[in-house]
Amino acid sequence: MWYPWNGMTWTSSLPSVVTVHDLWPFVSPSADERKRAREQSHYLRAVRAATRFIAVSHFTAGEMVERLKIDATRIEVIPNGVRRLTTTDVTPARLPDADRYVLFVGEAEPRKDLATLAGAASLLPEALRASIVFVVAGKTDQLKSDSLRARGIRFTIEGEVSDERLASLYAGASAFVFPSRYEGFGLPILEAMSYGVPVVASDAPAVLEAAGDAALIFPVGDTPALASALERALDDRTLSQRLTDAGLARAATMTTDLCAKRTLEAFGRALAA
Repeated sequence: MWYPWNGMTWTSSLPSVVTVHDLWPFVSPSADERKRAREQSHYLRAVRAATRFIAVSHFTAGEMVERLKIDATRIEVIPNGVRRLTTTDVTPARLPDADRYVLFVGEAEPRKDLATLAGAASLLPEALRASIVFVVAGKTDQLKSDSLRARGIRFTIEGEVSDERLASLYAGASAFVFPSRYEGFGLPILEAMSYGVPVVASDAPAVLEAAGDAALIFPVGDTPALASALERALDDRTLSQRLTDAGLARAATMTTDLCAKRTLEAFGRALAA
């Protein structure tokens, strides 16, 4: 039995494999005791009942050992993957009021740190700031467009989008930015790379694992450093092309096919155990 999402909401008598994507409920536990117990319970059930675990990154595997006291020999690290793409797979998005846009994908919760992104956007040179739009694709109530416009920043809040719209947004972006303070992996980074989009990302540990040497990295929460990295990614064509090439190469080595193959092999080892 495979439990693909962060624990076991019920148990089975069959050999069980649990994929863990992150340990956020333990890193930042809810102040509400009942909510905290609910969010942590399926992890703790898995600790007691699972045969083996899959962690999506070495960082997450380390947290499982540290926070859940799982024996490291029960854990396999299998990174997420993306599907192979061709230029005919999708039509790039175009915005009516800008030739270029910078994309963020994800739920805009505090740990994604869109506050640092907004601050960095306000530090960009005026001409650059006026020529681009920042697009947020994902569930959000954190950004207030009116206050951002007052600071001379143009944000478009797409909200939750279809797979087709998301693919189009990736394909049309001039750069992808991922300022997250905590991730278990950071799949949107690989997705952006698979579309040939230059990536600017924080140095959160799991983000670094996902990005490898194919992204422009800045320190978590460092607003001026993010502004500088965005300016370079948008204005330096040589750098932008290097990031595009490196990202495509990295995405080609981290595919859904490889992830599936390694996951099936992990199932076999769980059965053998």
